[in-house]
Amino acid sequence: MRGRIVLKDSKIEIGIKIMMFVSVVIFFLLLSFAISKYVIHVEDIHQVESSQFYFESNIAEVGTGTVYTIYDWDGSEKIINFNVKNYLNELLKTNEEIIYNITAEVIGEGQNNINATIENQKVVENEKLDLSSNEKQYLLNIVAKDKEQLIPGTEYNVKLTISSVSPYKKELVANIKLVYHQMETNEFSLINSENGEYVTLNIKVNQPQDIIIKYNNNKLILDESNYIVNNVNITEVDGVSTFTISKDRLEKDNNYEIYFIKRQQEMIILGTDIEV
Repeated sequence: MRGRIVLKDSKIEIGIKIMMFVSVVIFFLLLSFAISKYVIHVEDIHQVESSQFYFESNIAEVGTGTVYTIYDWDGSEKIINFNVKNYLNELLKTNEEIIYNITAEVIGEGQNNINATIENQKVVENEKLDLSSNEKQYLLNIVAKDKEQLIPGTEYNVKLTISSVSPYKKELVANIKLVYHQMETNEFSLINSENGEYVTLNIKVNQPQDIIIKYNNNKLILDESNYIVNNVNITEVDGVSTFTISKDRLEKDNNYEIYFIKRQQEMIILGTDIEV
């Protein structure tokens, strides 16, 4: 009789444990469902708010960014103007203050030789846009420290990154590619005439570009009958006359002659009496 009572008590105990286990499972299922609904609700609110966040630039885009290629770069300073703004148009604007940073970085080849800065800084931090100042202008400066180290035909890359810090994070990227092309230099030579009355400046144009010529006007007079120097503007300072031949008057691979009349029969030297 006692054995049967013990058996019956153990069955009741097992049943209670099963009911408790089921209750705990149901509780956690209901709890996880409630939490998931809350998370989804918070994410929905965040998506609605961030969709109204306008952080734009005329040079950069989200993701891998825009690509700009500059051909025939000779290593001299290249200035690129760009803006950062808090609106898409007059109707779509961000109503909160935006804090952001801008960085310019040389990627790959030329890191030690090419300098890329925004307003003379590699990093511009904690910039702000708000309703009173909804757009800002910047200058990106790119220049080679030593042109002799640049390799002709090589593509040099500068990455411009504009990153918002608050109220939301958004990254805009621009990739500037500069293809180095070594400028050919023009060739100059000087011939003193046999009769000693004039000199001829010979110019071989390998690359059309403005040519500045200086000469000693105490020794020489420019012969302006040649169309290349006809009507050029000549300035005179302390016995030195200066004029410029516009590249528009020059053609690649052509040879030109400029004549100077000597005031006295003496040897004229290129680099001393005539400079180009």
